[in-house]
Amino acid sequence: MSNDAEPRFSGMPTTPAPEVFAKARSNNPEWFQLIERAYQQFVARPENAGVYADPKGRGATIEQIWLVLTLFGIEPYCLVARPLPAASTKRISRLVNTKATQIIEALKTIQAATGEVNVPLAYHDGKTGHCIRITGYDIGRDRFIYHDPWPERSLLAKENNPAGVDAQPEGARWSVTAQELERVVFAAFVFPSQWARVRGQDFD
Repeated sequence: MSNDAEPRFSGMPTTPAPEVFAKARSNNPEWFQLIERAYQQFVARPENAGVYADPKGRGATIEQIWLVLTLFGIEPYCLVARPLPAASTKRISRLVNTKATQIIEALKTIQAATGEVNVPLAYHDGKTGHCIRITGYDIGRDRFIYHDPWPERSLLAKENNPAGVDAQPEGARWSVTAQELERVVFAAFVFPSQWARVRGQDFD
């Protein structure tokens, strides 16, 4: 992926088979399926065409991921570790251009301050872009725990990525070392209370 390319974050659209995705969706709780149907109707409106990610399209841009998160009434800070064209982020009101090392340190700070991380994160392994949720950081093992919505083995498992990341199962979740996550992190979506902790500020 070149520095001036705008990646899409969609996982691996040809793997696994479509019926695996269909089964995974049918197993989602009813409240999640309601949100999914409401979102499909929302993005189908003419005024939202091309602005929000199409669920049946080829993935979401960083800006589109951020816009989806704002639909829940909170504007997160978008920490971007790799350069993107200004036109690709013009709708992001809280954009922070930073480095991968600083994102990793921010996640560790959030864990230390709150006892958890709970940060949506977009990564790119040089070939595939995908979104996960970092749930925690184990300082003793220097590993980040994360939830991967992919219906089969995590796309950060050794056989699924060319970046040399070797994700390990953690019960229903997965984990990677801090160094591995730093290697592939593209952007993190940090909520205002978390960002205040990172910056050493009080937050009510």
